[in-house]
Amino acid sequence: MASGILSQLLGTQKVIAIDIGSYSIKAVEVVTRKEHVEITALGTVLTPPGAMENGVVVDRASVASAITDLMQTMGADANVAAALATDPSLVATRIQMPRSLQKSLHKSIRFEARKHIPFDIDQSLVECQVLDSEDRDNDQMTVLLVAVRSEVVNSRVEALEMARLDPIYVDVEQFASMRACIYASQDPRAFEDTLALIRIGSSFTEMTMVRQGAFVFPRIIPIAGATMDRAIASAMNIDQNEARELKEQQAVACRREDMASLDDQPRQVSQIAAPALEEITRDIQRSFVFLATQLSMDPSAPVIDRVLLSGGTANMRNIGPYLEQQLGVPVQVTNVFTDTAITIRDVDPQYAAAFGPTMSAVVGLALRDAVRSGRYPFAGTPASHLALQPSVPA
Repeated sequence: MASGILSQLLGTQKVIAIDIGSYSIKAVEVVTRKEHVEITALGTVLTPPGAMENGVVVDRASVASAITDLMQTMGADANVAAALATDPSLVATRIQMPRSLQKSLHKSIRFEARKHIPFDIDQSLVECQVLDSEDRDNDQMTVLLVAVRSEVVNSRVEALEMARLDPIYVDVEQFASMRACIYASQDPRAFEDTLALIRIGSSFTEMTMVRQGAFVFPRIIPIAGATMDRAIASAMNIDQNEARELKEQQAVACRREDMASLDDQPRQVSQIAAPALEEITRDIQRSFVFLATQLSMDPSAPVIDRVLLSGGTANMRNIGPYLEQQLGVPVQVTNVFTDTAITIRDVDPQYAAAFGPTMSAVVGLALRDAVRSGRYPFAGTPASHLALQPSVPA
């Protein structure tokens, strides 16, 4: 561990960032040098069946074995790791607290958190950050409160340790995505616009609303790619793996009235997947309305400048134009390997590009130390320190 701390100080330590998802495990090995971040290996492998349950790694041994095999396949040799936590019960909210508590905030936050957390506070990890520390004239301060169930974090730490890795931190998906899509963006508009970061994964669709580089609120819904897979499997009497392959090869995101122009099988698969996609779209629209109320804006006026779309389902044919048409705002499918200034060494560019939409969060996880130390070429000035918080110590 001492050598790991020394190499961190020197800025030469290799770290492997790992996203253990319900469908796949994604990994990126990086080294943070003096002025840039370099990816030295990346890869993905299927998550062992039954290993994940409601965001918790329930079969640590099989996940550890899968991580070990993945690292060997990637040619990764890092011995320290970071994990990404996706918790469907995540609480991330702005609260008001007396400014007199600022010096003792980390002691008093757990008492305050009981009012906002629907799960057992004694079985959770809580982080906080003062958002308006310079406003000394106000006797109230705005605090970002983030809480994650302990078992979500601990199960990942245990899996990494079983894979003979030294866990150095665990971060939540929403803030890792912000780091990749905003703080590591080469587009200055990322710090000026109101954005919806939407990751449509396998089990969950995660939304993060961001205004001028500052976190506003998250939303997680249990409707995503696997919802479509189950519907296709049931309707066509095939197993879920076949259904997933069929969706990836044949499904087209489009309005029902436009499906008549599709060939027979794409039309059939698209019709089956449509209800889940429509429900995801409705949830996004509801989130836009809620954002307008949070920002005291007219819900009938455009509140979002752009949607940045990622996740495995972002590879669905025509999903960007479909969502753009339904939401009435520009939708950009993100590719973290082309949209950031990250250097990729010894990795096939075509291979990296193919996984770009699915790797944004895990790359954001890997960028944590570079962002904290200022060793990244920002396209703009962050509107807050939210890129630095919250990270849950392993």
